[in-house]
Amino acid sequence: MKVKESHTYQFDDEFNGITRSIIPKKGTSIENFKAFKTTHH
Repeated sequence: MKVKESHTYQFDDEFNGITRSIIPKKGTSIENFKAFKTTHH
């Protein structure tokens, strides 16, 4: 299964990062995970 998600965050002050937890269900696994920071103007 391939999954693509997009999340947009807007900060009013200095950017200091985002932390997200991705926990696979019992008996499954997460493989080839990639995350990217993009800038949209």
